[in-house]
Amino acid sequence: MLKLVECRPGKPQIEKPIDPSNGPVTIGRGSVANIRVALGVNPSLLYVQTLSKIQATVYEKDGALFIKDGGTKPSSNGIYYKGRRTYAPIELYQGIEVELFPLAGGYHLYVAWPFKKEGIVEADTLIIERENLEIQLEGAGEEVTRLTLVVSDLETKLDKTVQASHTLNRRTQVIYEELRKQQESKKTLSKQLRLLKKLLIIFCVVSFIVAWLMLGGDQETLAVLGKAIISVASIIGFIFGIKPGDVDA
Repeated sequence: MLKLVECRPGKPQIEKPIDPSNGPVTIGRGSVANIRVALGVNPSLLYVQTLSKIQATVYEKDGALFIKDGGTKPSSNGIYYKGRRTYAPIELYQGIEVELFPLAGGYHLYVAWPFKKEGIVEADTLIIERENLEIQLEGAGEEVTRLTLVVSDLETKLDKTVQASHTLNRRTQVIYEELRKQQESKKTLSKQLRLLKKLLIIFCVVSFIVAWLMLGGDQETLAVLGKAIISVASIIGFIFGIKPGDVDA
């Protein structure tokens, strides 16, 4: 009889019969599984976390029994036949063992079909084993092809990412250079404005003194010239973009 064997650390071994005659039998730690595993154990343990809600499915097809990885989608850590992860369904036969979780940390989960004591035809078993290995080899080839395509796609994406990085770096350098030029231009303009302020102040003072002396140097002339010089200075400052406050400074 086909059975599920679950070995848990520090607890008795559990064996449960598997009968897919009435439909596929799912095995996993989820509540949707027909046969639940890892019940009553610490959910933080590694083997519990890596077991999928549907770890494997046993089903009948054309009079033979098969087991496949997962349910509608593959499980997280897969199933193992003869020590290798399998990606294709495996035909079950007397004497077979398929691991749903290889022995680790004292936990072991596998599907087994023990030999009967009589009526075993070794040749039939060997034929099924050979067919299973051929199927697994074909499935492994398909998986290698799929992984090759995935790697190729990743390499293409990496090349595009590197190119985009180089382009971004060049644009960043251009922007940095433009900002540097703008900063230098602002510094030059600031120096020119400060020089112009000084010249404007000197012009105003000299013009005021010369005009006052030429017109006799009295108080009334002083007031008139002061207003005139301020007006002229304001006009010149406006033309060169200098505010009155800047001139006063």
